[in-house]
Amino acid sequence: MSEILDDPEDPAQKDCWIPVEKSSVPFLFLSGLDDKNWKSGPYCQKVVACLKNHRRDVEFYCYPGAGHLLEPPYFPLCHASFHKLLGMPLLWGGKWKEHAQAQEDAWHRIQTFLHKHLNSSHALHSKL
Repeated sequence: MSEILDDPEDPAQKDCWIPVEKSSVPFLFLSGLDDKNWKSGPYCQKVVACLKNHRRDVEFYCYPGAGHLLEPPYFPLCHASFHKLLGMPLLWGGKWKEHAQAQEDAWHRIQTFLHKHLNSSHALHSKL
């Protein structure tokens, strides 16, 4: 997959971009820099720059040595798995120690982000 989506600046990919800058919600991006599935770091950086240019609330953290799947802490690292839809195995990447450290840090950042934004007076509340 990373060979297909290798360059976030490629004009051929322009029609695939989601206009996230139109959203007013806060964003949290987490990226493993040893992602073997696709180059998540450069894509996240491009989206984060776009959001910042539009003065949106965005947080971005990247993790050297972490793979594509940033599961909750203490889940085993999954280097590869079979993708049923594509009918082929995919590589996810990650190095044992760095990925485990990223899982712990990302988990805390996710909880902090959700607590901050879902408990605020500006949060959307269900009418159920």
